[in-house]
Amino acid sequence: MNVFIIQHTGATNKGAEALFRGALQLIQEACGPQTRIRSVTSQVAYDSALFPEVEFFSRQHVTPKRQRLVRGLAACPGWLTAPAAWGKRSRQFWLLDRAYRTADVVLSIGGDMFTDHYGLDGLANELWYVAEAVRRNKIICLLGQSIGPLGPAANCQQALQVLQQANLITIRETASWRYLEGVGLPMKHVARAGDLSLLMRVDAQRDTKLTRFLKGGAPKVGVNVSQAIADFAGAAGERSRYIRATVAGIRLLWQTHPDAVVYLVPHVMDRQANDDRIACAEVAEQLADARVVNLPADAVAGATAMELKYFVSQMDVFVAARTHATLAAYTTGVPAVAIAYSLKAKGLAEHYYGDQWQNYVLEVKSMQAEELARAILRTIEHRGELSRLLVEKTVPLRAAAQHNVELVRQALAQKGG
Repeated sequence: MNVFIIQHTGATNKGAEALFRGALQLIQEACGPQTRIRSVTSQVAYDSALFPEVEFFSRQHVTPKRQRLVRGLAACPGWLTAPAAWGKRSRQFWLLDRAYRTADVVLSIGGDMFTDHYGLDGLANELWYVAEAVRRNKIICLLGQSIGPLGPAANCQQALQVLQQANLITIRETASWRYLEGVGLPMKHVARAGDLSLLMRVDAQRDTKLTRFLKGGAPKVGVNVSQAIADFAGAAGERSRYIRATVAGIRLLWQTHPDAVVYLVPHVMDRQANDDRIACAEVAEQLADARVVNLPADAVAGATAMELKYFVSQMDVFVAARTHATLAAYTTGVPAVAIAYSLKAKGLAEHYYGDQWQNYVLEVKSMQAEELARAILRTIEHRGELSRLLVEKTVPLRAAAQHNVELVRQALAQKGG
């Protein structure tokens, strides 16, 4: 069997790597160990070294021009399901064409690719990959998704036209489910299932290159600082405000817990505008305090998603702007404060914390230092009960992630796969 993975961005994003590892586990179980896997990525060399069993090729040069996509998505009904305008017939084109042509099933492996949070051009680009699979009459499974918002009404209707043609969509949190019902997506091919990263094996990753940076002192407070927060918040000035609030919030924390050690934990190491190591270094420089451990850039770059998750598991509490950094904490029983820029952070927090979720989620657009410090202190105070709650809530989430395997098997069987 041949599987084509679309919408993988590259393993320098450790959340994307965790999803990819979970997807490989799913493919082995649902399709068999001899399955041939091809995937797009923005990091061909890096990912090829990490996953030599997979054939990677670039996702950067294979789609039509962005502006053409946006015009088509917003103003031309049916454009996305019409024969695609491939543009220049590059080597990437032929690789992509072969991947589609030979695929028995096309998988989108989760995250929040189907949203306007990253711009309408980004949304159109991701929908194009699905629409091309529709055009070629392939089995399409969109797994572990957070979906929405899908833009203004015209854009939303175009997106729904594409999404409703997938054979299977699995949703990882309630907020997305409510959104899709609200905008009128037919739900007969939509199911609830977990995030694929929960299929990633971590048991063997205890002795890692990162644990040597752990210090004495308590509590150990991990802070994931996002370099891309300006894009998420919608304005360049928001990044500076976010960094200042993070620095000031940590200083306020020390007034109550002077022995607390703060670990700055990057989770994405992509291009400069999306490299958390830059933001972490800026926070460390402004704090200039021996109680701050900024993980060295080369050590983090060489760590796997499994190793980074294990390091997060050693924290007493965690603060995270990246979804899979937050999940790394939740799923290892570490109480976390989520810095929210989209509905997925709120949806995941609601699942884990129930009615009290708003105590542990801060809106990035309005986050203040005092608010951050209060949330961390509240998390430290209730750490024991929160940790037990997280462990309890993770059990069904792991089962929900495993449910993706059975749902893919059913989709293949229905199409004679």
